[in-house]
Amino acid sequence: MKVCGLASLEDARLAARAGADYLGFILAESPRQLSPDQLIKLTAALRKELPPDDCPDLVGVFLNQSLALINRIAGEGQLDYIQLHGWESPEFCRQVSLPVIKSISIRERKSLARISDFEELDRPAAASNSSGKVCRADKKQKSKIPQNNITLNNNIAAYLLDTYYPDKGGGGGKGFNWQLLNDRSLQELSRRKKVFLAGGLSPTNVQSASRQPNITGLDVSSGLEKSPGRKDPGKIRKFFKVLRKNSIKQTGE
Repeated sequence: MKVCGLASLEDARLAARAGADYLGFILAESPRQLSPDQLIKLTAALRKELPPDDCPDLVGVFLNQSLALINRIAGEGQLDYIQLHGWESPEFCRQVSLPVIKSISIRERKSLARISDFEELDRPAAASNSSGKVCRADKKQKSKIPQNNITLNNNIAAYLLDTYYPDKGGGGGKGFNWQLLNDRSLQELSRRKKVFLAGGLSPTNVQSASRQPNITGLDVSSGLEKSPGRKDPGKIRKFFKVLRKNSIKQTGE
């Protein structure tokens, strides 16, 4: 479970304590954008405050920005993953210094075909189980992205499926047609790599979202806000309460 668009230590702390596995910080142009200095200070405070086992993985979100900037912030910001939310090429992703979460904009079924452009660089022979639980019930058992399918040719650790917008990379708070997720190629991919669902998630639809086929992670941002860049504690608590309750039901089914 990834909570994105965090812009303050207070909100990041709240998301971590609620049960988030990943915390996302936006470095691209956005109402939730952090400057590099703000990010570095925020992540340093989190690393200092939270024990390693309790600290979610930290994700820097970029959109069509320079490789030099991305790799510098990856190190100075003590990040675990880089999320690329633009039109970055497979070759560009391969040069990023950390494992990559690659965003794919979904408008129609053939939008999923873009994933093959990245995956054809490297086809692991053996499949690994990357599903796990969408939300960890125990904070000590983090829903980690598997690393055994990251190679020199393909350092993409996960994909994030978000709504297509003609004028921006994402963050519009709208969902796409989830029926598109019932896809054979996506099913095969989800056995090897983590696949996040993003776009318009909120406490009102998280139960349905967590039951979608071929999805092994959720990404939420604006659905937990009271205003852009400011999270609503009540919405965060409700979101994770519903998610955790649904996870328990699925385990008992």
